[in-house]
Amino acid sequence: MKKYFPFVRFQSCSFKTRQSGEIVQAILNANAKNDLKHSDVIVLGSCNADLFMAANSRTLLVRCDWVPLEDRIRNYGLPLREPNGISKLIEILRDKEPWYFHWETENMEVFSLINAGTIGELDSGIIKLKEKLKSCLKDGKIQNRNEFIAYLLSSLYATNSIRLVDVWGWYPSSVIRNEDNEVMKEFCRLARTTFGRKTKGPLFVRHQAASKRHFQKDNRMDPTEQIQTVHINPAYRDLLKGKTVAVLDDYLTYGLSFGVASAMLFTAGVNKVIGIAMGKFGHCAQMYNIQIDDDVYSPIHNFRIGGRGEMLGATSSAAQADFAMKFQHLM
Repeated sequence: MKKYFPFVRFQSCSFKTRQSGEIVQAILNANAKNDLKHSDVIVLGSCNADLFMAANSRTLLVRCDWVPLEDRIRNYGLPLREPNGISKLIEILRDKEPWYFHWETENMEVFSLINAGTIGELDSGIIKLKEKLKSCLKDGKIQNRNEFIAYLLSSLYATNSIRLVDVWGWYPSSVIRNEDNEVMKEFCRLARTTFGRKTKGPLFVRHQAASKRHFQKDNRMDPTEQIQTVHINPAYRDLLKGKTVAVLDDYLTYGLSFGVASAMLFTAGVNKVIGIAMGKFGHCAQMYNIQIDDDVYSPIHNFRIGGRGEMLGATSSAAQADFAMKFQHLM
């Protein structure tokens, strides 16, 4: 490693101190006067002890794929193919404005990384960048996926309320595909493991296919079909009461995913729901008043849909500019 990083001072530590994550806390304590935060620290790992160090200290694990890897770490961390990619990774992780959109009530928060809309956008480079993100999220293209994941993780790390999340999940796509092959599942897995949280499998189950919402014209804001085709995984029964739960989704448009997910989770006794979207389209996001009278761990039939209101949150043009700056090489 020294030949790759001649400017770094390497410090040895015991196996116990390393695996427990105590060395990370020691670094934070030693640099407290410089306001060093968890979000400023990454673990470059190749062995299982590095995996445990990152998980126990809730620090971002970057997997060094250019060296031999031990068995367990092979499936975790943000993969990096070669050492010269570290400088670009650090640039992406360096936070300025973490979120384009933020909306908050007493028991719910919603975040979005970028403004995903292209209507009225005159910069062809930014349009191209947004299309690359869409290809990653909607078409499953792996090109630039790790960069977008790193950008998401950097924003999560910079947000205090995220550190209180007990359970991580993602909202399922419209088809019956619960065998862990969705793009958002990978994003969620890295977020969950980064913050040292275990899983009981997918948080939500799509038990019946639903219509793709962008093909619907008259009922894009009607949550009925979503309520009838999704339920909470029964493996989480009795594990959600009083918890803070994060739900990831690709895009925030009308707010249906977060509205339906939060209604089910609050019925299950969750204390707070945090919705996290990669992008936000337009200004049509809604808050939904949904009352569920069935067991949310199995298909739902009895529910009532009350009124809805606009999700009027704060937006940041600086966050959008930061996104474009970090990924200008893709434009």
